[in-house]
Amino acid sequence: NYYKKYVEHSAKSDDTVDELVMQKREESRFVCLVGLALVYMHELVKKPQDVITLFSEDELKRYSTDPDKVARAHTLVMEAHVAGNRLAEAERALEIVITGAPGNRRTPGAARKLAIALDSVAKDLKDKNKDEYAATRSKMAKYFLIWLKNAPAAGEVIKAEHAFAVATKLLEIWKETGDVSYGQEAAPILEKTLAGGYSGKLPGKVDEIRWRFAQVLVGLEDWEKARNTYEELVKTKSDNALIFLELGEVYLTLSRRTQGEDQKKYWQSGMDLFNRVLGSLRGEGKFSETWWRTMFNYVTIMFESGEYKPAYEGIKGIQVEKKDFDNDQWGYKTKLIELLKKIEAKLPK
Repeated sequence: NYYKKYVEHSAKSDDTVDELVMQKREESRFVCLVGLALVYMHELVKKPQDVITLFSEDELKRYSTDPDKVARAHTLVMEAHVAGNRLAEAERALEIVITGAPGNRRTPGAARKLAIALDSVAKDLKDKNKDEYAATRSKMAKYFLIWLKNAPAAGEVIKAEHAFAVATKLLEIWKETGDVSYGQEAAPILEKTLAGGYSGKLPGKVDEIRWRFAQVLVGLEDWEKARNTYEELVKTKSDNALIFLELGEVYLTLSRRTQGEDQKKYWQSGMDLFNRVLGSLRGEGKFSETWWRTMFNYVTIMFESGEYKPAYEGIKGIQVEKKDFDNDQWGYKTKLIELLKKIEAKLPK
C-alpha cells in the first residue's frame, strides 16, 4: 500500500522545476514501481497481470533512455507474461532488454526463465503441432544459450548438471532437425563440463558425458578428437561393446583419410576392435543389430585393406547360417551383397 501511494503521489504534477528534485523523484518512483512489482509477483500474492498494468507503455517510455531501468522493468514484465503463460509477449519483452540494454546482468537469468517456460510448452506441442513444436524448441535453445554464454559475466555460477541438461536438449534438436549448428553449440558445453568448467560434479555421469561428447565429435566429423575421446573412454568402459564398435568405426574412417603406416595402423586397430566386439556378441547377442553392424564393418575394413579372400570368406560364412543375412531388417543384406560384388571383382578369376 505504501508503494502504491507513493507511485500515485509521484504521478501528480506540481510546480517543481528543480531538475535535481525531479531526478530524485523519478528515481524514487522507479524504485517503488519495482518494489510493488516484486510484491505482485510474490508466490503469496501472484498478481502478474498487475505488473503488466503497472508498467504500462507510457510508464516504460519514462525510462527508455536508461539501459539499466529498461532491463529491470522489461525483465519484470517478461516474468509476469511467463507467469501468465503469454510467452510471445514475454519474448518481446526480453528482446527489448537484449537490444535496448546489451550486456545487462539481468539478461541471462531472464533468458533462462523464458527458456524453461518454452521447454514446458514444447512438451505439450510435440504430438499436436510439429511446426510449432520445432519453432518453440528453436527459441528455447536460443535463450538457454544466451543464459549459458552470458551468465558468468553477470556473476552467476552455472551448475554442471544444468549445463549438461542444456547440451542434451541441443543434441535432441540436432537429431530432430538435422541442423548441425546445434551440435556445434553442444560440443563445447560437453567439453567444458568434462573439464570441470562448471560448478559441482556429476558423480556417475562422467563416462556418459564423455561418450555423448565422442558421438557429437563423430557427427561433427572431428575425427582425431573423437578418436582421443573414445580411447580415453574405453579405459573405464571396457565392458561396453557399442563403445568399442564406435571406436572401430572411427579407426575405419581415419584409415580412409591417411596413408602409409598410419593407414595400416588404423586398419589393424579397427579389425582388432571389430573382432573383439563380435567375440563378445554370442548367444542372444549374435545376429542383433549391433552384431550385423560390426560384421559389416569388419568385412569392409578387410576389403579396404586388401584382404579380399578373408573378406569373401567372412560374408560367405555368414550366408551359410543366414541365407538372407538380416533380410534387410537393418539394411545390411543390401550392403553385404553390394560389398560381396566388389570383393568378387578383386578376386582372381
